[in-house]
Amino acid sequence: MSDPGRSVLFPVGRWVLVAALLPLAGCGSQATPEASLVLPDTAAGVPDWGTADRGSPGDVAADAARTNDTTGPDAGPDTAPDAASDALSPPDAAGAPCSSDADCTDPGLPHCLPGKGVCVQCAKPVHCDDMNACTVEYCTQSHECLNTPLGGPCSDGDPCTEKDHCADGQCTGTPVSCADGDPCTSDACVPGQGCTHAAAVGAVCDDNDACTTMDTCNAAGVCAGVPAPCEDGDPCTVGDVCLGGTCTAGAPASCDDGDACTTDSCVPKTGCKNVPSPGAACDDQQPCTVNDVCLPDGKCAGVPDPCSDGNPCTVDSCVPFVGCKNAGQPGLPCDDANACTYADSCNSLGVCAGVYKACSDTNPCTKDTCDPASGCVFEKLDGKECSDGDPCTAADSCKAGVCAGSPLECGDEDPCTTDYCNAGACVNQPIPGCAGGSCVGHCGAQSGDCWCDDGCASTNDCCPDACTACPFLSHCECAPQCTGKECGADGCSGSCGTCLQGLYCAPSGKCKECSCGEKKCGQDQCGKSCGTCPVGKACVVGQCL
Repeated sequence: MSDPGRSVLFPVGRWVLVAALLPLAGCGSQATPEASLVLPDTAAGVPDWGTADRGSPGDVAADAARTNDTTGPDAGPDTAPDAASDALSPPDAAGAPCSSDADCTDPGLPHCLPGKGVCVQCAKPVHCDDMNACTVEYCTQSHECLNTPLGGPCSDGDPCTEKDHCADGQCTGTPVSCADGDPCTSDACVPGQGCTHAAAVGAVCDDNDACTTMDTCNAAGVCAGVPAPCEDGDPCTVGDVCLGGTCTAGAPASCDDGDACTTDSCVPKTGCKNVPSPGAACDDQQPCTVNDVCLPDGKCAGVPDPCSDGNPCTVDSCVPFVGCKNAGQPGLPCDDANACTYADSCNSLGVCAGVYKACSDTNPCTKDTCDPASGCVFEKLDGKECSDGDPCTAADSCKAGVCAGSPLECGDEDPCTTDYCNAGACVNQPIPGCAGGSCVGHCGAQSGDCWCDDGCASTNDCCPDACTACPFLSHCECAPQCTGKECGADGCSGSCGTCLQGLYCAPSGKCKECSCGEKKCGQDQCGKSCGTCPVGKACVVGQCL
């Protein structure tokens, strides 16, 4: 059974509730005034439970078991102890009435007790949190905060302390040591940051190297010295260095005196020796000499440089302290070894060059080119359209490099005319003794002698075999020849058709697009200009010559 005069702690997390067990009456126990446990009543009409009394005025009688006091302040001190189990109906309270924490304006009583409607110091343990890791918080049955100091480890949040622990309700630690044992750092502890080790530039130190002197700390925080000078006593070595505290020979000494006419060496304990070397190759620093060699007296000399560049278009010479000069001689005759040029001569740049040959034979049926090794080349063409200059031919084209056409057809199918072409125009000259389409006479040796009539439809009917030798009997009947042709003559003084604008009738009887082809001047097949020649040039068969 618990002691009715003590308080019992109920932990909740870090917080605990204190239940005040009120003393019970009976068994001769003396009444305990409630004024020692609860606060005075606050106002008329408000129940006096929930907050400890602070002394004035007290209850006039014991609280009823498990019930609140009646409304209205008590008139005087208690006359009897409270009833048993009063923990469910807390002692008198003096807080103001409230419905939420916002109604509690007293800083000492900031919280509204749920279900009771009065302001208290704490309604739950979290209201007593003092944010101190070194205390434990309680909210008592009378809703007062109680903060009890703790022991054990903690953290004071200061990186400059260590071994932090709770003492008298406060977290405290001992200063941390930042010494890193490095003579090249300045050690300190910065509050809120911790240990720092700044480079102690210039501080005297020891790099533990016997081959250095004047050891100091550098900006990188490293102890370093400067090499200690040493000499191994050998004139044939240079750059002697100290290794492990001992002076060690350096690199071999160079005895080169810069003279190509001496042999250089180093004699131990004596030093450099430079002996003349006649006949050795050298350079006398004269640009107008070649094949320089060392003489017995140690001097370097050469023979004059001819400066010949093998170019017939230059005059070769040597300018002292400058060197060879090969000046061009313009106008000198020469040979540029190019068969496509003539009148070769030297120009101002010392280059042999000639005038390029035109290589034109004015023949439209050859392709004119030039081979540097052999000269002009005239390649014969076949099939290329051309003009043979004869108005009495048509469908002119190249054949083995020659332009030729087919004779114009001037036959009029009249046995009483002699048909031929003159200056591009057909002539049909009447035959004497032949009139009205009927031949007179008989078939004989003379031209025009025949007795047949050219109006018959049948050659056999019109021209007996005895007269087949007559020159005009072939005109007794004519069949047009237009098979596969779009244009041109039909062979019977008629036409197979005409070409549309922009097309011309090719010798094949096909309509083709007008084109200048390789012509540079003149006209195309449709009469359109192919260009004009510059001043001084004439248009010859479509070429400017």
